[in-house]
Amino acid sequence: MARNWWQVLLRGVISIAAGLLVFAYPAQAIKVVVLLFALYVLTDSLLGLLSARQRPAASGALLGLWFLLGVFVAIHTFYRPDTTTRVLLLLVAAWAVYTGVMQLLTALRLRRVLAGEWTMLAAGSASIVLGLVMLFSPASAITTVRWLIAGYAVLLGVLLLILSLQLRQLRRLPIAP
Repeated sequence: MARNWWQVLLRGVISIAAGLLVFAYPAQAIKVVVLLFALYVLTDSLLGLLSARQRPAASGALLGLWFLLGVFVAIHTFYRPDTTTRVLLLLVAAWAVYTGVMQLLTALRLRRVLAGEWTMLAAGSASIVLGLVMLFSPASAITTVRWLIAGYAVLLGVLLLILSLQLRQLRRLPIAP
């Protein structure tokens, strides 16, 4: 990784740019996020393909497959951002409802042996409510998710920048036998 520190730096810069664009253009944020998602997937896939050249054949083949999948997802997202937005929202909503139901069922089974099962009941209920809000009020869910994604993207970018500088320093250290 130390040899490719600049790839981590590039990912960090792209992540920060994505987050700042979402903060700067809240009205267009979802379209921006979806298109930046496509750009990120494409860039990440290309960088993965570059890494594949330096790997053994088996992991190189997996990275090549990752590249092809990333290119497909990026192209689809560029041409059909509305579909990608709806699919991502539905997947997250379904995941939240499913997770909530599983937590409720687990809490009901554990109430005989666990005194604080109410926390799992509350967590399961919160997950179900989140999923239902996302299904029946997607605009409010998208607004909330937009700010979370922007904050996450900036934080991730800063952490990747720091990591890239650490990797760059590591590259200069002599390698122990």
